[in-house]
Amino acid sequence: MFDDLYAKSIDAFSVVLNTAGNFESLTPAQRQVVLVAVRDLIMQGFSVGIMYVQASTKDGVATARAMLQVKPFAEASSALPFDAAKQPVFNAEIDL
Repeated sequence: MFDDLYAKSIDAFSVVLNTAGNFESLTPAQRQVVLVAVRDLIMQGFSVGIMYVQASTKDGVATARAMLQVKPFAEASSALPFDAAKQPVFNAEIDL
């Protein structure tokens, strides 16, 4: 599951990938577009997760859910002041 993805960044990725075909053959201009799109995506914040996973064995069943949220930055700038202690929040739950 993806939630709250910054639409301008996703559009930029789509345009570049449709033109280049993959990330390995980017021109310098395309690379710059991708870098700005990644920075903006992180600055705006997003959530990504696995809503439900189930595994079965002869002894029982295990289920899991996980969600990673990158909180939006209060102020956009050209520098990315990413704080690994504050920006990402990870929640996971495993039921055995």
